[in-house]
Amino acid sequence: MRIAQISDLHVRRASAKDARQFDEWLTQCIASVSAAGPDVVLVTGDLTESGHEEEYRRLRELMGALTAPHYLMPGNHDDPQALRNVFSDRPYLFENETHVSYAVDVDGVRIIALDSMKPGRAGGYLDVNRLAWLQLQLGLEAPRPVLLAMHHPPFAAGVWPMDWLGFTNVRDLEAMVRANPRVRRIVSGHVHCARASTWAGTFACTSPSIRPQRLLIGVGWQAPSLHFERAGFLMHAVDGGNMRTTVHRIDGSVETLEV
Repeated sequence: MRIAQISDLHVRRASAKDARQFDEWLTQCIASVSAAGPDVVLVTGDLTESGHEEEYRRLRELMGALTAPHYLMPGNHDDPQALRNVFSDRPYLFENETHVSYAVDVDGVRIIALDSMKPGRAGGYLDVNRLAWLQLQLGLEAPRPVLLAMHHPPFAAGVWPMDWLGFTNVRDLEAMVRANPRVRRIVSGHVHCARASTWAGTFACTSPSIRPQRLLIGVGWQAPSLHFERAGFLMHAVDGGNMRTTVHRIDGSVETLEV
């Protein structure tokens, strides 16, 4: 079982001066994902640049080229209502009224997509309702390993200034994950680069963006340095209860993502 993860698409309106370039990057990424042959594709947020319905219509058109079924979730650049309006035929987007969280079982793996965005806030956010929903999902009696997906990573990725944005109620999430060993992976986007960490007793990682870019990376109190991140996506291979994550770059290279 192989789950491809792409993130931070930032699809633009046609009138934006760089819309064509972003379309090309996404088209290249989709071609690379399809060539890798995943069983399912998970898109972890910032689907569009401004949450406009025109952007979601363009996203829908471009994503139609995928050869595998795909699941969408919002990030801080998205508008949940506009997303639901354009993708009204996706029942999973309507599982919860006040947040776009859902759970799907795919070939022995439970994918839990936890909505970590709040309109007007750039950092991560979880409220009582979302945490209660997650606790219910994790409490279901099932032997399946869990892949927990959020747009915002719960750990400090070392990307300036993204780490400074914070994550509301992340300690409650940490306690919940630590108490549920079935959570084998926590996967996120948001920081536009591939990073990995051990967090709450499990493996947590972030996906690169669909576009190449330069980022400021700093660890601890060290001064940040300029880092060039190549465009790519993650592939999570599941074999029973074991998971392995690799970074697939659009240039064709593949590397194992480890802590």
